[in-house]
Amino acid sequence: MKKLFLILLISCSLFKVYSQGQGNTWIFGDSAGVHFVNGQPIAINSSILGVKEMSASISDQQGNLLFYCGPSAFSASWDCCAYVWDRNNQLMPNGSNLNSGGTITQGSLIIPMPGDTMKYYIFNINGLDYNLYYSMVDLSLNGGFGDVTIKNIHLCDTVITEKMIGIKHANGRDWWVITHQYNSNKFYNYVVTPYSINGPYIQSIGDSITADGYAGQMAVNKDGTEIILAGVNGDLQFYDFDRCSGLLSNFLQLGDPVDSMHVSYGGCSFSPEGSVLYASTIDTLFQFDLTAINIKASKNLIAGYLGGMPGDILIGQHQISPDSKIYIAL
Repeated sequence: MKKLFLILLISCSLFKVYSQGQGNTWIFGDSAGVHFVNGQPIAINSSILGVKEMSASISDQQGNLLFYCGPSAFSASWDCCAYVWDRNNQLMPNGSNLNSGGTITQGSLIIPMPGDTMKYYIFNINGLDYNLYYSMVDLSLNGGFGDVTIKNIHLCDTVITEKMIGIKHANGRDWWVITHQYNSNKFYNYVVTPYSINGPYIQSIGDSITADGYAGQMAVNKDGTEIILAGVNGDLQFYDFDRCSGLLSNFLQLGDPVDSMHVSYGGCSFSPEGSVLYASTIDTLFQFDLTAINIKASKNLIAGYLGGMPGDILIGQHQISPDSKIYIAL
C-alpha cells in the first residue's frame, strides 16, 4: 500500500539536515515518493522500494534525485536486507544485501562525506542484531550513477533502538550521527569527518529506553539545539543539544511511560521558531507549548481520534518539507 500524507497547515522548517535542495526528493513506502519543485509536491510512483518504514534518499543541490536505499518491493516484510538504487531506479553495483530491517522506525540515514561532493555514507540499523553498520556510495563511478564501494562495516557493538538522526556539526563541516542504546539511558553519538567516523561518544542522561520504547521517532529542531525522542511505551524525552560538544542536557520527560496503554508516541516534530512541539500516536496528534512554565501540562489534542473507532487512521513519522509544512505518513 502506498502511503498518504496528512499535512499540518502551519509554516514549519526544521534545522537543515541537508543543504538547499538535497532533501527535495523523498522515496518511501511501496514504490511511492514526493518530489518538490519550487516548493510544490509532485507524486512519484516509479521507485523499486517496498517498505513500511526504513528508507532514505538524497538529492543534489538542485533537488534532483541522486540515489535511494531500503528494502525492495519484491522482498518479504521481514527481510533484513536493503538495496541501493540510482536515480534511474537501477540497482547500483554491489548495492544489494546491506544490513537493514524493513520495520525499523529510523533504520537508514544518508550523510554526505565532508569535503567530497561525490561520496556519501549510508548508516543502517540491522534488524537482526540491532547493531549499527555503514556503507559508502561513490557517485564518481559507474558513469556517474554510483557504486557501493564499501558495505556493511560494523560500527556499533551494542543493541541500539530504532532512533537515528544526523545533525550538522557547529563547525559547519562535520556531522553528528545520534543513536540511543536499548535498555539503558545511554546515547551513542558519532562524528563524521573528512577523514573518519569517530566514536561512539557515550553519554548517560534521561530515562532508560526499555520494552516497546525502542520504537518511535527522534527529531531535532531547526537550529539543531533541541532533540525529542518519541516512544511507543508512552515515552517523550526532551533535551537540549550542543552542536559543538555533542552533549545533551536539561532532560524533561513530557510523556507518561507508565500509561502506554493510552498514549503510544510514534512520531514527533518541532515548529519553525521552536516554540511548539508536535507528537503523535497511531490516531491522535498533540502539541506542547515549549514556552510554557509547565511544558508537560500544556499538552493539547489538535487532531485525530475524537469519538470514532480507534485505529481508523494510522499516523506515522513526521517529515519537514521544502514547502515549510509538516508531512505525516498515514
